[in-house]
Amino acid sequence: MERTDFDNEKHKARRDNFIQALENIRFSELLKFFDYLDKTSPFSTEHGTKGAEYDNVILIIDDNTWKQQYRVSTLFGSDDHIDKRIERTRRLFYVAISRARNNLIVVYKNPTTDSIAGAKELFGEDSVHPLEEILPDIAAS
Repeated sequence: MERTDFDNEKHKARRDNFIQALENIRFSELLKFFDYLDKTSPFSTEHGTKGAEYDNVILIIDDNTWKQQYRVSTLFGSDDHIDKRIERTRRLFYVAISRARNNLIVVYKNPTTDSIAGAKELFGEDSVHPLEEILPDIAAS
């Protein structure tokens, strides 16, 4: 299949953006990423975790990544008019948070005021904190 000039320009722009992003990553972080890929890291991304449990779970939520499939903000008070998406989101969220034996941390990227209030209602007022308060070094970078 032959690429058009438009495809070539789009490919070049994506490549340039990737290289620029790569230049902004500290080398130590890049090494940790390779540990993750080689499965020598204590961290993992799990799919198909039916019945699995872990001592510590970190759930990172970014509604912009899978907004066609899931919208976690609906669980914390935002409206959504697509019932199937609401149900998919509920199931995924339940699976994610029910895997933690001891510690569950939910990181919500760019939450709204309604989402924060909904999280406090779900997890308790004392359990919801800004990321900068918990991990000041990471939040500042």
